[in-house]
Amino acid sequence: MSVHKDSRMTAAFIMKEIDKAADLGLSHVQLDDGWQQGLSRNSAHKSGVKWEEWSREDWNPHDERFPNGFKALVDYAKSENIRLGLWFNPSQNNSYAHWERDADILIDYFRRFGISVFKIDGLSFYDKRSETNIRKLLDKVFNATSGQVTFNMDVTANKRAGYHYLQEYGNLFLENRYTDWGNYYPYRTLRNVWLLSGYVPAERLQVEILNINRNRDKYHADDPLSPENTGWQQAFAVGSVGQPLFWMELSGLGTDDLNILQSGLEEYHRILPELQGAIVLPIGEEPTGFTWSGFVWIKNNQPTHALIFKGLTTEDTHTFNLPGHIENVSYLSGAVPLALDVMPGKDRITVKLQGRQASVFLKLEQE
Repeated sequence: MSVHKDSRMTAAFIMKEIDKAADLGLSHVQLDDGWQQGLSRNSAHKSGVKWEEWSREDWNPHDERFPNGFKALVDYAKSENIRLGLWFNPSQNNSYAHWERDADILIDYFRRFGISVFKIDGLSFYDKRSETNIRKLLDKVFNATSGQVTFNMDVTANKRAGYHYLQEYGNLFLENRYTDWGNYYPYRTLRNVWLLSGYVPAERLQVEILNINRNRDKYHADDPLSPENTGWQQAFAVGSVGQPLFWMELSGLGTDDLNILQSGLEEYHRILPELQGAIVLPIGEEPTGFTWSGFVWIKNNQPTHALIFKGLTTEDTHTFNLPGHIENVSYLSGAVPLALDVMPGKDRITVKLQGRQASVFLKLEQE
């Protein structure tokens, strides 16, 4: 979960977010841009001008937003079984010449507060030296913390590490879409994950889930693919292919929304142990909002699970090719299928789902 606007960034607000995250059974609350003393140019506050160059003092907790520092906040999060993460933007000047100072800042937060997850944003590799110095920064933090720090690398803009580089340091923050701009559509996120999963480990992708009921006025009321019309179940299913990232203010959700998400997360946590360690590959058709698509999980060269997505199509039944043979297919969670069959040859399954825009998790068995 991330707080992506800093106008409400205060200790009291973050505690409310921690409470909601704990209620949902989430693991981390990430403080995005705005927790730090040096406000960035993306800040809602007019004093925000920072981006390319920062001082050591800029990375202290903001003295008005967090007047008592971080210790009480970190302790409160731990009492709720929540870990805090922080946004960080290394200084770009002179090809990241201050990489060692920036590494020391992160190491200090780890040693003083146990903060072990940092979202790295704002990178721009202008030259080879930039790339080399960023690797030095990551290596120093990684080595000084015995590999206990994880970096979430924002790959949404500029010349950055991209999908295939620096993966060994953590995860990929995949998208930066907002309902505020009317550019968040769950099917588009699904398409991005589907296209990438054949080349990039899906378990390393942070897949955003936005509040589908915010900014309804930014979408046409009759847009069948809008977040609101897509629904929570489908939006959450998209996020569950990788690492679900609740890119929203949880305290702004209504009771009904929280109940739906809590139910979905309970099912997700029930299934997750069976999925860990598997390879995820795309199956079906490329998602367009009107197609049948999905993913298959593979362990020991055998398909074990599938997540099927039905778009806005009048085709109630679809057959998926599998990268292996199975004997049986059964329902796990999501929309209850009208029919499930293993086809002759045992390397295909047929799924029949009622309605439009539905998804279902299936178990694939060899015996």
